[in-house]
Amino acid sequence: MQRYLWQQAEGLRHAYDAHRTRLDLGVTFPTLCGAEVTTSREDVGKWLRPTCPTCDREIRTRLGPA
Repeated sequence: MQRYLWQQAEGLRHAYDAHRTRLDLGVTFPTLCGAEVTTSREDVGKWLRPTCPTCDREIRTRLGPA
């Protein structure tokens, strides 16, 4: 079963495959949009950052209809 999570990084909320990545500050990780982004202290607690539109579209495609 796939497990996806959202994480703020580099100014946006990105989705990632939680089975492949363990996140800590300063870790660079692959996102569903294909970007490699890095978490930082500036991202902690910023849940209202805009959602990456490509990650949003990709996660909806992978999860299918509700």
